[in-house]
Amino acid sequence: MKQTFTLSILLLVVSLSFGQSNTQRSFKNIFRKEKQHCKAFARLGSNVKVHSLKSTQAFQQKLDYSIEDGKYQDDDWTVYTRSDYYYNDDNQVSEVIGYRELDNGEKDYNYKYTYTYDDNKMYYLEFWWDNETNGWSTSAYYREEYTYDTDGKLTNYLGKYRENGAWLDDYRITYNHNVNGYLISEVYEYYEYDANLEKGEWLVDESLDIARNADGKITSITAEMIEDDSDEYVTLTTKAEGGVTYNANGDLIQLIIGFTDNGVWVNTLKLVMEFDDNGNCLSDKSYNYGDTDWEEEMAEGTEFTYYLNYDFSEVMGIPKSMYYDSFYFTMNNIMHTDTEYWSDDDDTYGIDRTTYYYSDIVSTGVENIESADIILYPNPVESNLQVSFSSNSNTAGLMLYNISGELIFSKEVAGEESINIEALSSGIYIYKITVDGDSKNGKLIKK
Repeated sequence: MKQTFTLSILLLVVSLSFGQSNTQRSFKNIFRKEKQHCKAFARLGSNVKVHSLKSTQAFQQKLDYSIEDGKYQDDDWTVYTRSDYYYNDDNQVSEVIGYRELDNGEKDYNYKYTYTYDDNKMYYLEFWWDNETNGWSTSAYYREEYTYDTDGKLTNYLGKYRENGAWLDDYRITYNHNVNGYLISEVYEYYEYDANLEKGEWLVDESLDIARNADGKITSITAEMIEDDSDEYVTLTTKAEGGVTYNANGDLIQLIIGFTDNGVWVNTLKLVMEFDDNGNCLSDKSYNYGDTDWEEEMAEGTEFTYYLNYDFSEVMGIPKSMYYDSFYFTMNNIMHTDTEYWSDDDDTYGIDRTTYYYSDIVSTGVENIESADIILYPNPVESNLQVSFSSNSNTAGLMLYNISGELIFSKEVAGEESINIEALSSGIYIYKITVDGDSKNGKLIKK
């Protein structure tokens, strides 16, 4: 029989409700794969290889923890889970521990994810907290294996679950890319066992084909999946005319999905994405088709905010798909929050939100902010900040942000200059200095 696990690689969308058919829900399951369990990373994505970041910058951002909270209909916000992130000596994420913080200060542990790596594979294990033994389960209950090619593209995923002490095949995904590295197809298969869980075979569950032009832009998408009610394969596609829309910046902003019935096109689902000028995805919303037009109220959606003073490349040991995974999602700055709006078939609704918290890492092991070309000192600073850099340019751009990401100071500085910042309030600031197009970021403490 087919084994179903909510924590397996294909995490299904909660529900699109508002009268949406099983076919529509199934298409969105394959088309926009849901965020990872606890919005962390039970899945690390199809286009990013996890690797050690050996930055030459004095500071990197490290994701320390995330908080997941939410509300159901008109209830108050409730904190669900805190996830703490731990790293190995190569600055790769090695462990994630999830728990609730109780009123008495104790921790109510929930889950633990572990990650190990070799040259072209990553291995993932899931553990649960055992309240009877007051410790983590002695063996993992789910295991995942990710295989990458030499370019760092994910080619295969394999998920296994534990049954009677043995690991059994559960789900696998094959990813195919064209010669330019763009994803062009995905095939999802589940392993169906006999009644004794001794023999079985891999069966295709869903497949996705993505056609692209010479520039890599999507021209059409075709998905085949099993209809929930009939167990027969159905096909959905993007609309031939106007089904795929990009904006002037090259961001994919709209997809119209449906099928052809006796030569007549039938709309089923519209996905609308919004981006800022930095190429960050701000929202991802879906709309159902009513009797004669698209419904005004979205069926489901997710909104995102970012810390604009940091580029994502400065986050230590984390792939973008840890935050959100779809082939059209882009993020060039560090994510601050993602907020998901959901609803059930009985018209109940809720909001789930994850907030990410970071800290600075001093990779040079010194307090002063240094790189091969730029030095800012002293740090902490009380009144005069010394800036020194060696470059073909005569000036550099220095910007200071508060911890909310608001720009509060901007100045062009010479190669050797002392800047009086005594008027700034005491606290932590984020600096960004740009020389010859190369930006360096870090934390500056004002005493």
